[in-house]
Amino acid sequence: MEVSDERYDAIEKAYVESANAVQWAYLHWALDAGIASALKDAMGEGVSRAVVGLLGAVEALLNDGKGLPKPVLALRAEDHDPDQG
Repeated sequence: MEVSDERYDAIEKAYVESANAVQWAYLHWALDAGIASALKDAMGEGVSRAVVGLLGAVEALLNDGKGLPKPVLALRAEDHDPDQG
């Protein structure tokens, strides 16, 4: 399946904006277990798994050999790099 440049750019922009928002959350909240865990606590296992799955699909789409846009969206605590933002 081909994604038009316009749609690809929109997905990439949304990814970067989300990554910046998540980075802000890591810096301003105590998120030792990560955003995915906070989602699980607030909304349940199904929502957490769905969001992490959606992130995986978006990253697969965007990872076209050049690597992901920066900053990387870190939903899981083990993916968070405090020096990134």
